[in-house]
Amino acid sequence: MVEGGDAVLEYAREGRHAFLTDQRLQDAVMWRMSNFTEEADQLWKVLARDNPRIDWRVLTKLRQEYHHEYARLRPEDVWEFIDRTLPALMTKLRRARVKGSARATDPRHE
Repeated sequence: MVEGGDAVLEYAREGRHAFLTDQRLQDAVMWRMSNFTEEADQLWKVLARDNPRIDWRVLTKLRQEYHHEYARLRPEDVWEFIDRTLPALMTKLRRARVKGSARATDPRHE
């Protein structure tokens, strides 16, 4: 999940204008965001209790949008999330505690 979010941020380094005008970049970012939200949906039950500062509802809502309302997603709204919300969210995810694990960001190592 962390790797997916980091990939979105890496792609977004090209900036707002590039994202809003380059369909291929939008497709790549949207695909990564779709995967990111799917992973969040699968992991939140394991991580939520030990990580209450992460707004799991936002990720669940995003997953619904990416998987059920994809055609309605507006690139401007996606960019706003990437620019304003994702960096802080990624900081929290990198610090996430995983029960029984020394590796805080990778629940596969429980």
